[in-house]
Amino acid sequence: MYNYPFVNTDGSVANLIRVTRSFVVVLDPVSGIRRTVGPIAVQGEDTLDLWRGADGQLYIQSDLATGCLMASRRFDELPPRRPTPPLPDGTT
Repeated sequence: MYNYPFVNTDGSVANLIRVTRSFVVVLDPVSGIRRTVGPIAVQGEDTLDLWRGADGQLYIQSDLATGCLMASRRFDELPPRRPTPPLPDGTT
């Protein structure tokens, strides 16, 4: 199992969990509530990715469903991805 955590603009932590059935879990650190959001993707059959847009929001992109975590809505067209920040030595 691989966990890719992202902190959302509201302080919640979204975790992309990659296993044979990948999914996204959002944790609210204030209340301690965890919830699975978005589709569950089967490895080799479906795609699933969690990324930060140029607007700072987190987006789930999948061939099953695509949307924004904060807005809880689907999109036909997603905003551009935020560029990868440089490392301390200036490389990307």
